Amino acid sequence: GFALTLFCVGFGARLALLLFFMLTDVDRTYRLTKDGFFYDRIGREIAEYYRSGGATEWPRRVSAVIDFLYEHLVGIVYYVTDDSMIAMRCLNAIAGAMIPVLVWKTAKYISDDETARRAAIWSAMFPTQFYYSCLPVRDSLSTFAIVLVFLGMTAVTSNGKGKDILALPIGLALTAGFRA
Repeated sequence: GFALTLFCVGFGARLALLLFFMLTDVDRTYRLTKDGFFYDRIGREIAEYYRSGGATEWPRRVSAVIDFLYEHLVGIVYYVTDDSMIAMRCLNAIAGAMIPVLVWKTAKYISDDETARRAAIWSAMFPTQFYYSCLPVRDSLSTFAIVLVFLGMTAVTSNGKGKDILALPIGLALTAGFRA
């Protein structure tokens, strides 16, 4: 259906941009990606801490789970994938490609199907969201969490489906963790 097509097109476009970044190394020349390399370093330190069984020093910046959920996520992904930044970027791209699907579901509660589709398509290729969902930064996951909150709130106020209502507490927890 529409949601699957929207996700696949959005994810495919993000993978193409990721491939461009990997082949050209262009993202290393932009100031906008500085945070990504910071998260990469912290993720490597967390993964090394796990690999060493706690023998290496824990990153001082990361003092709790809920406030530093993204850093923990990067560390766990790096632990599982042997420090693969591309794996983290793909996870961000998946979250970025899911945002238009959530926008579509949310818009269906408050508008007609055609308007909901237009809102989803516009959100699918929103330039900054599209770009940041291809970087190893928390922006796409934070946006994903916020859109979950909106879906959940809209479902609650519209007597929506139970699974859509569950988006509210999940989104709130993730938003707190990603400090959106």
